[in-house]
Amino acid sequence: IDIQKYSDAALKANSGEVTNFTAEITAKDGIKSLVNWNVSVMNNRIDRLLWMGIDITEQQEVKEKLRVNESMMEFLTNNIQDAIFISDDNRQVISWNTSAELMFGYKLEEILLESVVPKLISKEYENQLFKSGHPSKQGNTLEVECIRKNGELFMAEAALSHILQEGRWNTMFAVRDISTRIKREQDLKNALETAKSAEKAKSEFLANMSHEIRTPLNGIIGFLDLLKQTEMDSTQIEYLKIINSSADSLLSIINEILDYSKLESGKMQIESVEFNIYEELESISELYTARAAEKDIAMHLYIDTEIPSYVIGDPLRIRQIVSNLLSNAIKFTHNGGVVTLEAKLKDVSDSEYLTTISVTDTGIGISEEKQQGIFEAFSQADSSVTRKYGGTGLGLAISSRFAQLMDSQLQLSSKEGEGSTFWFDVRFAVLRDSSYKNTFMGLIVGILKNDEFNYDENLIKRYLKYLGCELKIIPIAEAINILGSGEVFHIIVADCKKIPEKMLKEITEVILGSCRLIIFREPDLPMPSGLREETVIPAVKPIHITKLINLFDTIMTGKDGKKKDITEDIKFSGRLLVAEDNPVNQQLIKIILLKLGFTVDIVSDGQEAYNKVIAEKYDLIFMDFHMPVMDGVTATKKIIAWEKEQALPHTPIIALTANVVEESRSNYKEAGMDGFLAKPIVLVDLIILLREFIKEPPKLPSQLLSPIEELAAKMNVEDTAFIKLLVEEFVSVVSEKILEMQTNLLSGDFAAPLSHSEVLRGVALNLHYEEIDSILSQFENHCRNKDRRLAEMQLELLAKEIYNIRTVYLN
Repeated sequence: IDIQKYSDAALKANSGEVTNFTAEITAKDGIKSLVNWNVSVMNNRIDRLLWMGIDITEQQEVKEKLRVNESMMEFLTNNIQDAIFISDDNRQVISWNTSAELMFGYKLEEILLESVVPKLISKEYENQLFKSGHPSKQGNTLEVECIRKNGELFMAEAALSHILQEGRWNTMFAVRDISTRIKREQDLKNALETAKSAEKAKSEFLANMSHEIRTPLNGIIGFLDLLKQTEMDSTQIEYLKIINSSADSLLSIINEILDYSKLESGKMQIESVEFNIYEELESISELYTARAAEKDIAMHLYIDTEIPSYVIGDPLRIRQIVSNLLSNAIKFTHNGGVVTLEAKLKDVSDSEYLTTISVTDTGIGISEEKQQGIFEAFSQADSSVTRKYGGTGLGLAISSRFAQLMDSQLQLSSKEGEGSTFWFDVRFAVLRDSSYKNTFMGLIVGILKNDEFNYDENLIKRYLKYLGCELKIIPIAEAINILGSGEVFHIIVADCKKIPEKMLKEITEVILGSCRLIIFREPDLPMPSGLREETVIPAVKPIHITKLINLFDTIMTGKDGKKKDITEDIKFSGRLLVAEDNPVNQQLIKIILLKLGFTVDIVSDGQEAYNKVIAEKYDLIFMDFHMPVMDGVTATKKIIAWEKEQALPHTPIIALTANVVEESRSNYKEAGMDGFLAKPIVLVDLIILLREFIKEPPKLPSQLLSPIEELAAKMNVEDTAFIKLLVEEFVSVVSEKILEMQTNLLSGDFAAPLSHSEVLRGVALNLHYEEIDSILSQFENHCRNKDRRLAEMQLELLAKEIYNIRTVYLN
């Protein structure tokens, strides 16, 4: 300890003074403390002193921290760029930082106790700054006009906050000079207005010039059309074609410039109207079919049948984008290539359908480095290409801008020398349920099939399944025997290019009077001669769903204008039980089921149904929910319990009720029922349900061969046991690979499933399983596009097809 301090304090106390001092002490445990000592004489005796010590260590630490904070705050206040000053409750300045001195030009002694308004801030802002209310209420940041010492006015941002000092509420101002920023913003605004004016002038000039040029050009094209109707020699005709082609090209270029000028001037608007997307895309593809045929380019069109036919969007802009993409695809694709227009469903949410529209070609492609800037105006991948193929370089730029107006983006995937795919996503709203599904339920359609893969044939198969048709593949080599065997067909579909003309003639003779033959041909190819006209329906590619629907409508409509009842040819076999208490409904369902080929027993309540099941064997049971004596749910549970007791296979039970709410559907599942049929009965729904639960035996060909024998004959192998082993091995391998590919997809691996699929598809073709080939082909496309959801859907279809093969060939 400091002995001197204690000695001095003792002497002073002995002389009658009250002594107070602070000193540091060290405790026995070595901890140091700061103590405030008070020393005085005890009971007026100079030989006794009273020492009173208070530990003030913590108090001193707090004071030190406050001192440091105050020092720091003073430093920040004086060095921050914003002017900081404080006014008292009389709005007079009582504190002033360095930045305030620099900003306003006053030293503290000059501005001290001066009023903030109007000395520093213009009076017109007084009411905004000092609002009525409790003085502690925080104010907003405001833009105000301030005044410097020299009288110069400047705009500033002022933020007010209220602080409590020595029991009084004062106001702190944080002021930032924004005059430079405002000037910069105004300069930028002026520059932008100047640029907009220049852009508007340019766009108006382009628009005016386009209109001025179009006027005489329309006259030229009009008189060229008239000139075509006059007599000319071959040379004049050739010259006229060249002039007409040049005029069309010039008109197309001018239209592109006009569209671009509208986009640049912001005059292009997106519409939202209802339209048929199938008909729109089909009509666009039809426009370019002839142009493609001139270069022997195959034009394909596929529209995902999950997309509703009527949607809400802008058909004109979609048409312009797709037309431009198709035009480019045909232009840059060599003779003999392929151009494909597709619309695929990508996602569904809240009655909106996100659809991807794409155009793929097998043309010259675009190198990766040249893909940059491909969507910019007046830009092409290569100037030499431009000279060779023509074009303004505006088409893709305009299409890209149209896509952007629809909240989308035009995208590109391409490889030089291999072709390109352009695509964009567009979101369609749907106001009404519009679908072609099961439009031709029960229509039996045969497809003439050659040995090689055919895109159009596979497309027809997909569409026919969607339309609800019963599809039968007819190998060309067996066509005459199959069609002449008496087997029922309503329509036969053939690809003219793939089938010999002689074969087509023979087929038309065999099917004369029994069904009709639709022959699809290329636009530039004539129909084969010598065919029976009363049997043949000619059709021009590309194949699309509404074209098939129109053709089928034409064929199935009789002379009286009524459609034929195609359900007359739908025949089942088996014994059914119907539990229904309403006599009218009993007669109705019995008539329908008898017409479809079933033997039918009718009972009026659940107890009778249970008794019948115990006594008889049925293939299917229709069970009403609400019946007297015993309801359908109770009867179903009793039947299922009895089957388990007797170790019998389960007979499918279908709920039959007029209550179609979701709760009712869940009730039939809980009861153990296998399906649901709503009343009144819709024939199409009934047939779909019957086909799910009534397994028809495979129809044998005229030679009465088993499925394995028929497959062996196709493969030209006599050992049927060997063929059966092949099928068993194929079914086993595919079943394992389906699980493996599903696992791969879940982990984001698309390469492995793609590799497995290619191997399986080769084996499937060797075994003549065309349907599996088609499913795997689509699966591979989805893997390449890395679309997991659609790829998984194809695997589900594959699993069902494997189940069918196991049922037909191995049971």
